[in-house]
Amino acid sequence: MPGVVKVADLWMETPPESKLDNLDASCKEIAHRKDSHATKVPIANGIREDILALSVFVNGASATSETQVQRGKVPAMEASIGQLPPEIQHITAGYLPLSTLVTRLVQETFNSLIDAINDMADVPVAQVNGAGQQSQNDVQKKLTLLNFCQEKKAQFIKILVLSQWSRQAEAISKVIDMRVWLDGQRRLYDDACLWMGELKRIMVGVKMPNPDLDSALEPLSLGKASWLPDLAYIPPPLKTPRQLLDTLRTINTQLAIRLNLHERLPEPFRDFSISNGRATFHVPEEFEVDLSIADEDSASQLYFIDLRLLFQPTSPASLKGWLRDEIEGRANDILRREGLDGCYHFLHDFVLSHKLNILKSQAYQLSRGHWSENIRIEAVHRSLVVQYWLTQPGGKNWIELGIRRQKNKHTTQFSAAYYSASIAIRWFRAAKEVTNTKIGIDLGNLSIESIIRKVISMHTDYIFEELSSKLRSGAIYSKRLLRLKHISRTLDPSLVIQLTASQTTTIVQEPISGKFVLLPASPPSLRVERDLNTLPSPGIDGASRIANFRALISQEEIESQARAFGWEIEKSIKPSQDTLKRLFPNETLRTGFFRRKSWHPGWLLACTSGLMGDVWWIVQSTDKKPTSDHPFTVGPILDAAFEIPFRRSKSPVPEPSVTMLSQIERIAAGMISQYLDTRQLTKQNVRHKLLAADSSESGLSSPVLHIIIPDFRIRSLLRSPTPLAIPWINEIVKISFVGVDPTTSSAVHIAVAKARATVPGIQSLVSLSGTSIAFHPTSGAFAFRLVNQVGSSTIPSLLQHLSNVECLLLNLSTIQKHECTCNSVSLDYLDFTYADVPSRLSAKVFFPSGRPTHLSFNHGNPHLRIQDQLSSLLQTTQELDQVIKLLRLTLPVMLAFSAIVAASQDDQITILPRSTQWYQIRYRNPKGRYDLVLRERRGSFMWLARNLELPRSQDGAGQAESALMKMTQPRSSSWSGIKGGVVASPDGTAAMITRLNEIIKGTGDVVPQETLVPHGKKRKAHDDDITVID
Repeated sequence: MPGVVKVADLWMETPPESKLDNLDASCKEIAHRKDSHATKVPIANGIREDILALSVFVNGASATSETQVQRGKVPAMEASIGQLPPEIQHITAGYLPLSTLVTRLVQETFNSLIDAINDMADVPVAQVNGAGQQSQNDVQKKLTLLNFCQEKKAQFIKILVLSQWSRQAEAISKVIDMRVWLDGQRRLYDDACLWMGELKRIMVGVKMPNPDLDSALEPLSLGKASWLPDLAYIPPPLKTPRQLLDTLRTINTQLAIRLNLHERLPEPFRDFSISNGRATFHVPEEFEVDLSIADEDSASQLYFIDLRLLFQPTSPASLKGWLRDEIEGRANDILRREGLDGCYHFLHDFVLSHKLNILKSQAYQLSRGHWSENIRIEAVHRSLVVQYWLTQPGGKNWIELGIRRQKNKHTTQFSAAYYSASIAIRWFRAAKEVTNTKIGIDLGNLSIESIIRKVISMHTDYIFEELSSKLRSGAIYSKRLLRLKHISRTLDPSLVIQLTASQTTTIVQEPISGKFVLLPASPPSLRVERDLNTLPSPGIDGASRIANFRALISQEEIESQARAFGWEIEKSIKPSQDTLKRLFPNETLRTGFFRRKSWHPGWLLACTSGLMGDVWWIVQSTDKKPTSDHPFTVGPILDAAFEIPFRRSKSPVPEPSVTMLSQIERIAAGMISQYLDTRQLTKQNVRHKLLAADSSESGLSSPVLHIIIPDFRIRSLLRSPTPLAIPWINEIVKISFVGVDPTTSSAVHIAVAKARATVPGIQSLVSLSGTSIAFHPTSGAFAFRLVNQVGSSTIPSLLQHLSNVECLLLNLSTIQKHECTCNSVSLDYLDFTYADVPSRLSAKVFFPSGRPTHLSFNHGNPHLRIQDQLSSLLQTTQELDQVIKLLRLTLPVMLAFSAIVAASQDDQITILPRSTQWYQIRYRNPKGRYDLVLRERRGSFMWLARNLELPRSQDGAGQAESALMKMTQPRSSSWSGIKGGVVASPDGTAAMITRLNEIIKGTGDVVPQETLVPHGKKRKAHDDDITVID
């Protein structure tokens, strides 16, 4: 081949056989000149002149230097020849610094020394009797130290040897580089030799033989060849159509006689037909073959006529040309030797192999199409292996298509099993063969894609069936509380899972890649998809992911409704796994905690979700404070949990709603209250029991708490220092939880008791009682409401209300004793009328729980002046009897005060109540005052006006004294004068106050009066003028 070869000038005149000798001589000469005249060799443009003396030759054609110079190629080539070769590659891979080795050895020695010292320290010190003796422990310590020293000494000697060798590391590195370079050059020479040998081998087929012109000249020019023999055959005469028809009929008859009488037909060839001089054997889904005879002898051979394939995909042109000739030749040979049986086996094997080749071709087309990177095709002998879901984790999955024969030692030649060879399929799922499943193949319409999709569909059905069986282990799916449907027996199976009452998800598996998809898509479903697609066994391990997904969706729905309902979601509460296992069932997957602001902080609501359903709990907790042992441990500690029996027959798994949450809150509040009540009663040693209540329409009734209180315990429980005034309460008190107050979210209870004896005035209480207490008119039973914070016991409130009932009944009896009219009653107050003249006057006695008792009057009531004094008296004595007496004793006084104040102008009169029995009346203009005091004399009450300061005129005349003297003399039936004042009965007090008001307002300046005798005169007292006041 022509090419440019760069050689020295001395090769131009040297024969080829002596080129190597001349090259060696020239190299020696150049080396000699370099050694002897190194400094005398001229340099031109950085290139030595002896190198510039080299010329350029063209392989296959010689050229003179002048020609090359004319072409302008010599300088460029000379420049390229003058360049130095590249440097040898320096090998640095795998080298480690000696310092690193020394550092690691020192560190290892230090660690080993520490271990040896620790091991010696662990050996106990033994007591040795006598001097010069050593114990076994001492010997062991010494051996440990010596072994350590000996081992490390050997290692440091090796380091010493390496350090001495490293002083020659540079030279050895160059030797290594040279060795690597030489090996590379040797490899290049070997590769060149191999390439040339391979080129010579493959060029053999390219050579064309020389044409035989002598043999071809005569046939091409004359159209015949003298050297070919002439057999002198006589062509047969042409037959007429009638003769052809008779011949065909004769052949048909001979074929029918032979096939029915003389031939033993194989089982698949029993379906045949005879027409047009040939017998057509029909094998379903495989082929049709036409055979005929050439002789009437029944022992003569049958001949192959034609072959047609009876499956798709195929084309008529597939059996033409050389393939048909090959089939015809082999078929005739087999018919001659083996007959119809051998012909069937030959054609049957051919068709099976052809089908496998078609499936193989389709499989390779799929691997290059949209199934790429998801299937792998392997052809092993006469079988086809297709592996699918290449990207899925876990064991491999594949199918094998091949020819299966059912022959055994008992199979005869003409039995059905002898001809049962067929295309069969083997399915391997997770590297294990599936033997209990039959996979049907449509052999009449071959499609490797449909076969793969069918197997994948069966695989998906298997996964979904495993998922369904795992999910049905829970109560919600096994009891059909939620819908779980596996849609199978299709090419696209799916699994429909109802997560909650309102949400359903569908799991499908993409057949090509095997990826799971959850519909409809959401952020939680995407996480489940990722988990399912990474599991090696999704049918077994995927059920837990789906159960967690169902629990998550359920918790999200509940939390959404809880926020709308006003509950607080406690995300900060994250109990440990031990706590969750202790409080809740093992099947619990997710737990949500909720709190009502109005509830006691120690109580929570919890909802657990899992395959057993959504279960509600009440949880008791305590706040953990930091301690010296655990300074950073704070937060609630979950102590106990109680399941809420919330079930609805119409909807076993109800949809979360505000109505459902309100019902759960109602049941939880009742359970908490009854739990605390029973614990409080147990602590106080009070007998009690819970009895089922009558079922309500909603099915949410709570048990009724029956408290049995003996007579001798009532006083101690009510904490009353005095015995009961009347035996009004029976031994049994019933407490029923009725619901939650919608405004305050407090627990509402109804306490029912029965009076043992008839309560006086019970008929009036029936109509007067309000919403807080109610009385039965005939049985003596009464009921009252208890409103408490959820999380606190109702027993203290019950005892307080019982005490209020006692107080109510006692006050009612007091009112009835004084013949007052009761207007309305409640556990907190009592409204009654104590006077009807001159107008209806009423009062309210309040005795609320936890607050002091007080008295209240309506607007315009004259007793408003002494309301605070009366309330103080009621709080001190706790007796309404005295208050009612004072109300009636002070009523004339209060009326008179109201009258004189209303008659005065510009607040000229000021009334100062010192107490309920002492009042001071002051006048501005004219100035004056006096005190009005209630006194008792001989079992009757009288009002005393004392400390009178009467006004005087400018000239000093005592007109007020004169008027007062005229008032007291003569003695009146309503009042009478005494030393230092005026005394009047309760009926005459109003007239006395009115008269004193007229006297004081008649004059101007105020003059203190020490006596009622006119100024400067003394009067002898009479017996009738003296009144004794106690």
